[in-house]
Amino acid sequence: MNIGDNSKAQLQNLVDRIEAVELEMDSLKEDRKEIFLEAKNQGLDLKALRAVLRIRKQNSTERETHESIVAQYMSALGMLGTTPLGQAAIHRATGG
Repeated sequence: MNIGDNSKAQLQNLVDRIEAVELEMDSLKEDRKEIFLEAKNQGLDLKALRAVLRIRKQNSTERETHESIVAQYMSALGMLGTTPLGQAAIHRATGG
């Protein structure tokens, strides 16, 4: 494949732009890492913080669907019986 002078210039421009963006991304990743370190130093739970960030990316329908599925799975595994709501449901179901 033969690349003409104009195409070479366009290719070089694209490569330069991609490399510049990659450098910016590396810098932003480092900034993000520093923010998480700051959060950790302030005593925040990073797993919980990441979960909050992931949830905030979802719209309300996605979030409600996900929460419903998680609750169904937890219920199927018997994991909700130890919560106050789960205890109330057991109490009500057994008439106790």
